[in-house]
Amino acid sequence: MRAEKSVGDVGTKLLGIRGDLDQRGFSKRVKVSQQAVSNYERGNVPASWGFLRRLSREFSVDLNWLLADKAAAARSSSTQADSLRRTNGVHPPLRDNRPPGWPRAFLDQPALGETDPVEVVLHVFLLYLATEPADARTRLMADLQRLVADATGRAASSPPDTWAKEREALYGAIARDDRRGAAEGAILLGERVESSEERSVMRDARKLYLFAVGLAKLHRWVDLEVQGSGLVARTLRKEGRWEESERYYEEAIRAFRREDAAGGADAPGGIEATVSPEARTSVLLGYGHVAKQRDDLATARERYLAALESAMASTDKSLRGDVYLDLASLAIREEQWEKALDFVRKGKELAAETRRDDLLIDLRVNEAEVLRAQQRYDRAEAVLRAVIVEAEHSAPRAFPLAASNLAEVLVDSGRVEEALALLEDTEDAAEALGHPNNIALRRLLRARIAKAQGDDDAANAHLMHCLRYAANRGLTEEFDIAAARLEGTSGRPVPS
Repeated sequence: MRAEKSVGDVGTKLLGIRGDLDQRGFSKRVKVSQQAVSNYERGNVPASWGFLRRLSREFSVDLNWLLADKAAAARSSSTQADSLRRTNGVHPPLRDNRPPGWPRAFLDQPALGETDPVEVVLHVFLLYLATEPADARTRLMADLQRLVADATGRAASSPPDTWAKEREALYGAIARDDRRGAAEGAILLGERVESSEERSVMRDARKLYLFAVGLAKLHRWVDLEVQGSGLVARTLRKEGRWEESERYYEEAIRAFRREDAAGGADAPGGIEATVSPEARTSVLLGYGHVAKQRDDLATARERYLAALESAMASTDKSLRGDVYLDLASLAIREEQWEKALDFVRKGKELAAETRRDDLLIDLRVNEAEVLRAQQRYDRAEAVLRAVIVEAEHSAPRAFPLAASNLAEVLVDSGRVEEALALLEDTEDAAEALGHPNNIALRRLLRARIAKAQGDDDAANAHLMHCLRYAANRGLTEEFDIAAARLEGTSGRPVPS
């Protein structure tokens, strides 16, 4: 009965917002059917998220006022003033102890271009604002359990009990109404879901991160807002959705800059910084990766250098090594070979000092790439063969990357049969890794090998395959290479 009353209250308010505007004109402005507007106003069904979002933007409606479970929002004593506010779409804030950030904090999140995560987070907020918290937590628990069960079913590589510890920690925090614990638990569980690296579960991980971001904004936990927004951006980056990923990285950067603007604990009226150097570095590096993928090398360089500055403030020296790795990759992209080798040298020193074997292997792959570009093929081959032996056992992620680079060295030095055999032997490992740039590189290499073997049709087929893959994943550099080679070898127009 309470829920019905709440929906009816919203319907009454919708009638007031519409005012003298006829229902048909109103429905056109909020882009829903006239029948839907009628249902919402009568309180027959709850309003959809898309409708609420458009209503907020089109009429400047304060959703705090619209969606509150209280029977009536606090109004000024002047009926005339209230009428004027309604006419202009502006409503007075609630005068109660409700956190001031809801749900504007949620609405301020960048649009994802997909509805499911948005609707899930809005639903979570509505539950947390319910008049009967115990019932709300029960419903929220059921939603999250369904989400986790769906993700488990999609992550074929993960046994059913893979996420048991993180799952129970999240459920326990919700049962205790521990909001921060729930946000932290959602992030930890999301990271476990995401760690399967299967595209099918990226959306599930993103829903959990969005839940955490929403709670963080609601309670002004800047550290969790930055962490959660960065993780949302990372899942989008893994799907090749560069623009959306960039927006979330920007959201994270804005959050910690707001904290910086407060001046720190020693400044007059300042607050103690809560966002760690490690979290800042992670966000800035992620943004740099996206910028590099979009061929915006100036922005990538700016973000990487800012990341280096943040990493300098961290007690974890290996973090600087991670930044030097990315700076080296960027210098290679810009064909600044000596600068790349300088970054590799600095990174290797830190990797050795901190015993980061995985980082050392990645840096040596970069070193080999410079050597290949300088046509020092024997030296590049020696570095990569040593890396492959080490990576196969200690750094499986780097193994197919090193193999691809070695195949490229072999092709460059005219040993195409060896290169082809190496690509075929490591194909399963490369597909399992799922690294988009590496997969695209392998398809370009197959095209080069086919061309060298005199099979132009096969070469063009590989290029077309690479072209479509690069277009779907937003890989601008690989797309341009494949397009140029395809036009140059076949005279075919490149599909848009």
